[in-house]
Amino acid sequence: MKARIANVALCRIVMHMIIQPVITPAGRLHVEETSDSSTELAVRDAVADELRAAFAESSAAGLSYLASKALRVELPAGFVFWREFAQQLFHQLCGLGEERLAQAAASKSESSADGLAPPNELTLVGLIESAPPMHGLEYLTPDVLRELWTELRRHVLPQAAAHPDGPAAFLRHANPLWNLLGRVTLHLAENKRDAERPFAFLATYTHRVSARAKLQHLPLAEALKQYAGERNREKLQTLLEPIQRAADGSELIRELLVSRRLFQPQAMSIRQAYRFLKDVPAMELAGLVVRVPDWWKARQPARPEVNVRIGQKQANRDEDGSLLDFSVDVALDGEPLTREERNQILAATDGLALLRGKWVEVDATKLTEALEQWQRLEQQFAEGVDFLQGMRMLAGASIDGQEVDAALSGWTRVTAGDWLGDMLNQIRNPAGVVQCDPGRDLQATLRPYQEDGVRWLWFMTRMGLVHSFQNRSFEQSLK
Repeated sequence: MKARIANVALCRIVMHMIIQPVITPAGRLHVEETSDSSTELAVRDAVADELRAAFAESSAAGLSYLASKALRVELPAGFVFWREFAQQLFHQLCGLGEERLAQAAASKSESSADGLAPPNELTLVGLIESAPPMHGLEYLTPDVLRELWTELRRHVLPQAAAHPDGPAAFLRHANPLWNLLGRVTLHLAENKRDAERPFAFLATYTHRVSARAKLQHLPLAEALKQYAGERNREKLQTLLEPIQRAADGSELIRELLVSRRLFQPQAMSIRQAYRFLKDVPAMELAGLVVRVPDWWKARQPARPEVNVRIGQKQANRDEDGSLLDFSVDVALDGEPLTREERNQILAATDGLALLRGKWVEVDATKLTEALEQWQRLEQQFAEGVDFLQGMRMLAGASIDGQEVDAALSGWTRVTAGDWLGDMLNQIRNPAGVVQCDPGRDLQATLRPYQEDGVRWLWFMTRMGLVHSFQNRSFEQSLK
């Protein structure tokens, strides 16, 4: 018991170990432990170990760790200062764009032409003045900061060049936030205050990562002001390049770009919002970040469907076997629509409709065609379909040569009814639900898997799906 208490006490001491950055007279950064109670925040033990290891390797390795793996970790003020310093280089890397980043990573030049020059003298002096108390602060000068910047640059670029998926992937691997910095984001949200134009559009760009590791967005129009002038033309072109690519694949984006409405908040009609949502894959392929309401799933958006339910009631039997009933209606998320809701959906022309409090995708033409096609099949098989036909319908295959239009399959859902669903569960797991015993007349002991086989055959025969088997134990079960 005493040993356990001692271990707990030791763990508490370790978990509250305080470390801080130190600047040496030579301008090198390293980490040391301290018992200084003025340090307001302890570093988690695992992070402390990684910080020690990184700074033991080099000042640049430690700075790189702060701006990547520890980007979202709560740290004492001294480490936050150096993290924000390192973040400035990562900001510049993200602002280069993929092509220029690849060129910078491959270049052996130390010139500032690649856009990765240290901050100017005035900025460096401001950084020094804002630095929190730390050991060796008197050694911190603009020259020391420039040297640390250069070391960090020399440390990061070779790693970016060596990454198997390219320099841009290196930034994503360093921290997912860097993948989003300096990129344009297109936002579409609901605007419930405007019945005529119930959606709102806004284009932003992420211009920095805050001290709390949060992406900070600005309206895209601000980029035109921030990058105004010949000096920043290349940065502006890099920022807007994905928009131009998206305009090649999206007529809506091209219209917004040509009219310059892209740079201003816009209220959108239902039809415009639907065009936007349908073009989301093209926008993302072009390199844009797109934020849309949670209810929209590009691969499978919420939509009303023709719901074909097979075997809701117990199967009827005729001389050829069991017949399954099937019914056709229009449903949303499996729940049938009322007559008023169905009429509303079939009258929709804008691609989206507000149904039961949420927006759903609607193609009235395809929905009507699918409904009419299945209603014809419902009339043709008014007495029901046999078990094999029902299984083909569930699998999406044709029945008796009646092909279902593939273009309409996305607007149709075929499901097993309550009775058929229960039967299918018994077929999949006969051991759990089917009671079948060959009796004493069978002079053999069946293994468990053989018992399951007998149960399955007995069940399928009871369903009228098996007519002749050469199996002694099965014959005894039938008796």
